[in-house]
Amino acid sequence: MRIKELHKREKLLFIFPLGLLAVPLLLRVTKPVDLIAKVDLRGDALDRAIRRRVGYAQDCGTVPIGVNRASSQACAVSAFKAKQPFRVRYIEQGDDSEHATAIAGTAQGQVFIYRYDSLMGTGNVGDSVYESTCIGPYIYTSMGQEHIGWNRLK
Repeated sequence: MRIKELHKREKLLFIFPLGLLAVPLLLRVTKPVDLIAKVDLRGDALDRAIRRRVGYAQDCGTVPIGVNRASSQACAVSAFKAKQPFRVRYIEQGDDSEHATAIAGTAQGQVFIYRYDSLMGTGNVGDSVYESTCIGPYIYTSMGQEHIGWNRLK
């Protein structure tokens, strides 16, 4: 009886690792990196929404409430003129959650506005991100500072 039990254990010790090797095949993953690449968990929902639209872009900063926006605006304007992807995030006051507005642009000259609410204190699950497309983006000057403007939002 002990010999049969030993054989069963040996079989399990041999079959179990083979089963682990079969899992990636069942998931149709050819390289370990593929499994990781299928899920993008870096940053919050706003970061991921911007990355999906403009890819990895020049980060022109995250501007806290009450801080001068001049350097972040200059960065965004410079990138827009050079047809380089960019992003800038402006933190806003929320009652019970984190709020932000972001502007992001693509290498093709498209510009997008994002509104973000983390929904932390509302009892809801998950963040909300709203994207608008800027129709006809352009550069204008106000009080000696260049800004990105647009004709309308879609």
